[in-house]
Amino acid sequence: MGSEAHAALGLIAYKQGDIRKAIQEFERAVKMNPSPDPAQDYRLGVLYQAAGNKVKAIQELRLAANSKDTAIRTRAQRELKTLQH
Repeated sequence: MGSEAHAALGLIAYKQGDIRKAIQEFERAVKMNPSPDPAQDYRLGVLYQAAGNKVKAIQELRLAANSKDTAIRTRAQRELKTLQH
């Protein structure tokens, strides 16, 4: 199973309210991806935040905040401001 498949399973788990499973799937997706995917980093950061893991949330959101994609970068920066205050 590839990175995108794990990301899809992570989204399904999230929508079903299973944050732990969603995190596991997105961790696999990020590790398997041959090149960084800021959207996956952002989603994983938000999931860590929801699970109360501020350190890992900040780490992932910082990666997403460096994205060339304006929408991802803006969302990640907004979440980082929330976490760092």
